[in-house]
Amino acid sequence: MKLKKLEVEGFRSFKKMSWEPGDLNIVIGPNASGKSNLLSLLGTIAASSQGQMSNYFINSGGFGAIRWNKEALNVECALELAPDEGDVRYKYKTSMDSIHGSEVPEIADEEFRKEEGEQSQQFQYFRRHRRQAWLFDDDGKPQNLYDADLQGDESLLSILVGPIVASRLAVRLREILTSWSIHQNFRTDRDAIIRAAFVTRFDRGVEADGQNFPSVLHTLISEQPDFEQTVNDAMSAAFDDFDKLVFAPSASQRTEMRIRWKSSKYVPSASDLSDGTLRFLFLLTVLANPNPPPLIAIDEPETGLHPSMLPIVAELAADAALGTQVILTTHSDQFLDAFDEFNPTVSVTKWKDGEASLQVVDKGELAPWLKEYSLGALYRSGELEDMA
Repeated sequence: MKLKKLEVEGFRSFKKMSWEPGDLNIVIGPNASGKSNLLSLLGTIAASSQGQMSNYFINSGGFGAIRWNKEALNVECALELAPDEGDVRYKYKTSMDSIHGSEVPEIADEEFRKEEGEQSQQFQYFRRHRRQAWLFDDDGKPQNLYDADLQGDESLLSILVGPIVASRLAVRLREILTSWSIHQNFRTDRDAIIRAAFVTRFDRGVEADGQNFPSVLHTLISEQPDFEQTVNDAMSAAFDDFDKLVFAPSASQRTEMRIRWKSSKYVPSASDLSDGTLRFLFLLTVLANPNPPPLIAIDEPETGLHPSMLPIVAELAADAALGTQVILTTHSDQFLDAFDEFNPTVSVTKWKDGEASLQVVDKGELAPWLKEYSLGALYRSGELEDMA
C-alpha cells in the first residue's frame, strides 16, 4: 500500500496541511519552512506504529514541543493509502491530546477503515476511543469488544499481534508503517558507531540514525551477489580509485568495513574513511536495497557529497522509486539538476503568518519550463517555488 495522501493538524509548524506525494518526491523550500518537520511527522507515525510513541515524544522534548505554536490542544493525523491495483482506499487516522498537562500525549481517537467506489462504501477494521477499542474482521463484521485497559500513550495499531488480531489488513498496515525508513540525523563524527567494528548478524533494515548501515551492507552483499555488483558499480562511478569493499574479521567476533583502493597498499577501515565516503555508502545501502521498505525519506542527502556524486544518488533514488516511495528534501540546485530526466514530484514548503504549508508543483505547469530550463535553474531563479 502506497501513501496517497497525508493530512495533519497541529503538528510543529503545520497548523493544517494536506499533501499528495508521488513515487519519487523532491521537497524544497527555505530554511525553517517545514521540510524537516515533514520528515519528523513521518517519523512520528512510524514510531507510533512500533509502540514507541511515548519514547519518541520524550526524546523530542515532550508534547508541548511538537504542538503547533505550542498552543494546539491536539495533534491529528490521517493517512490515505492505496494498493497498486484498483481504487480502494484505506484510511488510518489518529488524534492525540495532552491529559493533565503530561508531556507524553494520550491517544484520543484512532481508526482504520476502507473506502471503496464512488459511493465511498465504508467499513472499519478497528476503532478506538481513549482506552476502549472495537475490532472488525476483513469483511467488516464486528468482533468482541477489546477492552484490556489499553495504554493511553501507545496506539492500538502497535499491539495488533497474536490473539488481538481480527483483520489481516490491519496487520498489514502495521507492517507497512513500522517498515518506513526515515532518516534525518546521520552522524559521521569520529565517535560515530558506523566507524567501529560491528557484531556480525543478519541485519536487513537500516535504522533511523543510519548507524547500523555497515551491518546491513554486509548482510545484503552476503545474501545477494547482484547487490554486490550494484555496490561496486556505484562506488566505481563515484571514486575512480575504488577497487573493492572488504569486510574483514576483527576481535571478539566483530567485523570491520574496509575499502581497498587501486593506488594504495593500505586498506583503511571505516574509522579512517572520509565523511563523504561514509555518507555515500549509507545512501547506497538505503536506496539500492533489493528489498526496499514501503517508504524511504532522507533529509538533505546531498550533505557532504562532492557534486560529481549527486547524479549517481539521483539515479539510485529514481531506481528505488520504481519499487517504493522516495522522499528527499534538498537545498541544492545541483542536486535538483541531477533529477531532470526522472520527472520527480516537486513539492514546496513555505512559511507564512506563523504556519507552514506544503504544495505540489503541477507537472503540467512545470513541463513547458523544463524544455528551456533545468530544475536547478528554475530553483535558482525562484520560479520553481513560485509555481506552488
